[in-house]
Amino acid sequence: MKKFFSITLALCFGTLLSFLVLEVFLRVFDPFPTTVRGDKIVLKKNDKKILKVNHPKLAPEIVVTTNNQGFRGEDYPTDPENRIKIFTVGGSTTLSLYNSDGKTWSDLLAADLKKANPKIWLNNAGLSGHSTKGHLILLKDLLMSLKPDYVIFLVGINDVGRAIEDKEDSVLEEMLFKSEVISLAVNIVRNFQSKKLNLSYDLKWDPKTTPTLELSGMEISKSMMMHSKTFLPYYRRRLEALIDFCKKNKIKPILMTQPLVYGDLNDPTTGVNLGKLKVGDQNSLQIWLVLEMYNDITRVLARKERIPLVDLAQKMPKDTLYYYDY
Repeated sequence: MKKFFSITLALCFGTLLSFLVLEVFLRVFDPFPTTVRGDKIVLKKNDKKILKVNHPKLAPEIVVTTNNQGFRGEDYPTDPENRIKIFTVGGSTTLSLYNSDGKTWSDLLAADLKKANPKIWLNNAGLSGHSTKGHLILLKDLLMSLKPDYVIFLVGINDVGRAIEDKEDSVLEEMLFKSEVISLAVNIVRNFQSKKLNLSYDLKWDPKTTPTLELSGMEISKSMMMHSKTFLPYYRRRLEALIDFCKKNKIKPILMTQPLVYGDLNDPTTGVNLGKLKVGDQNSLQIWLVLEMYNDITRVLARKERIPLVDLAQKMPKDTLYYYDY
């Protein structure tokens, strides 16, 4: 019994010592930089990344910089009270990591708007993998202090299959998330979940070489019903909370639906059927029809709350000519 107690004590001491050593190491040097620590958003200001890629539709060298607030775009104006301040908020489709500075859709929009009104200042606050829960945290923790007039939300894809509530962290959760080790472990789990939900960038995506998967109408309907019961109510509540927060804080929200190249048709560029591609244990038509359920909630709330809507999911042509991944 004494021996067992000694071994257990030694293991506990060794585990605690290892934890403390790793905690100190991560506070001095972070080998896995991320924008999220627990449920807090941490941005790198005045940062510069140069990405080397080998893709026929992308530049071989991509320059991505952040400004004095940690976002993509011009520095925060010195005369903010004289500017119309706009942020684009969303996941990787908004961040546009594989488009160089000046070539993201946020940059192109900013350039067009400035022609109409030089006082417009627009920044890209997109963060890869972020859902409506993350967007609300971003608003509360970072954007509110910058007093935006408008926020354009491109939402939907990162909310698919996520049954999470918009709730405040408990005192225990806040204490745990102060640990670099625990935050790292949580981010590893989140990254795994993101890959499982097919939310990662996929520069190797090629519809011509992707295997196909036939699914019956019954199988697809079953999946849609599951999302309708299990996940869509959460998405609606999170999006309502986002809209409500904006209105209470005199921010004008603008909603955008999430486009996908998938659908029930043949690709005009390659001739490939865009509804029969295998994506994990699903096919591309199933993924599109499920996403459209989330887009429908965005459309419904835009009408109900009288919010401007850009229905990008319907306006974007389903043609791989315009996509480097799905």
